[in-house]
Amino acid sequence: MSNTKRPYDLFNASGCLTTDGMKMYFSSKLTPEEKVKVDKHVEECELCNDALQGLAFLPDFNKLDSNVEKINTLTLKKFSS
Repeated sequence: MSNTKRPYDLFNASGCLTTDGMKMYFSSKLTPEEKVKVDKHVEECELCNDALQGLAFLPDFNKLDSNVEKINTLTLKKFSS
């Protein structure tokens, strides 16, 4: 298994996939070891499983970051009022 530091993090502090991790998964840019880790996590984590399934429906998953930012902004507005 490689210990090379990648320019992205697959998992966040809570152990779930990052948006970079999701994008790398869908663009088939993970190493075989990383893919195994992601597949194992997705089998066990309903939230990440749902997120990856939803991402598959996006016409352009490269816009994931902007979509997440919009959702976060709307959520903050709704719950801070």
